[in-house]
Parts: sequence; structure tokens; C-alpha cells
Amino acid sequence: MQITCPNCGQMITSEHINIQKMAAVCPTCHHVFPFELQTAKTKRRKVKQPEGLMLRDEDHALTMSFRTNWRLERNENFVGTMIGGGMMSLVTVLLTNEYLKSGDVPFILPIFLGVFAMVMLYGAAVIAYNKTHITMTDYEATISRGPLPGFTRSRKVDLAGVVSIGYEETAVSKKEAYDTPRYRVWAEMADGSRRTIINDL
Repeated sequence: MQITCPNCGQMITSEHINIQKMAAVCPTCHHVFPFELQTAKTKRRKVKQPEGLMLRDEDHALTMSFRTNWRLERNENFVGTMIGGGMMSLVTVLLTNEYLKSGDVPFILPIFLGVFAMVMLYGAAVIAYNKTHITMTDYEATISRGPLPGFTRSRKVDLAGVVSIGYEETAVSKKEAYDTPRYRVWAEMADGSRRTIINDL
């Protein structure tokens, strides 16, 4: 931090600064003046409410549903599974055609590649179509993705002893500047410990 004299504009060296009294003296014009430490501003990103957020408040539970705001053309998983699924589908069609014409291709090969292509295309559909569902009662929170059955199970978090819920943007999300920030969410417990609810939500 550089301090300049407000009277003459001279840069003040460290031997002319009194940190305890937060005051400085200019060696040129002998002007004594107070100063304040500048606090570094943390860079914060604006986070928008998810589009199409659906809230349902029932007597016993609060349910939130929203589609994750991915830009699918930038999502490596989606693009990779679409390209892979498309290529496998094309190879399956070509091998099936060759099997039907000449029989030189083993029967199991087009079936295996076809199943593999369907799994990849289903994975792309799960990424593109599913919503995040968060259901909270007085006793537990459930985080799941649906309506298509995905490859991950829903998470249940027991809320007994939870004082508050905290979150922070993940380091990778800050570094890569994702279009949709990713967060780590945790529960602050009454005993001072933290219980992870979800990483990279």
C-alpha cells in the first residue's frame, strides 16, 4: 500500500508512518495526516435465480425444482456424449448393413455398439432434460435429478443439529469462470463442525 501526502502529493516512506496511530508525516512539507487502510475488494459474481424455478410449499415439505442453466454447446460432457453417441450410431448402422448384406461381420458387434450408442445418447438426454429437485422437511433435505433416471442417486441429508446452511463457489468455478457458477454447500452443525451437503452443485 502506498500512501501519498494530501498536501503536496509526495510518496510517504515506511519510516514516516505510524501504524498504531494510523497517521503519517510528510518528509517534504512536514504535514501530519491520518490515513486508512484500504481493504481489498473480493470479486463477486452475480448469480441469477434459475430460470423456471418452481416452488411448491406443502404442509410438511418445501420442494424446489429448476433446470440447471447450462449452455449445452459449452458443456464438455454433453458435447462429448452427443458426438460419441452419434458416431457409435453411425458405425452401428454401417455394421448392421454389412451384416445383412454379406454376413462377414460378427452378429454381436453391431448389437454391442448399438447398446453403447444408446447409453451415450441417454446420458446426453439426462444432461439436457433433467431438473434439479430439492425437497426439505423439518428433518431432512433430499437433492435429486429427474424426471429421467440418472446415473447418480439422490442425496439425503439429516437436518438434526443444523444451525445454518453455508455455501461458497468452488475454486475451479472461479478459475475457469463458468457461465453457471458451481458451489460447495454445507450444513453448520450445533457443535461447530461442517457436514457437506453437496459439492459442485
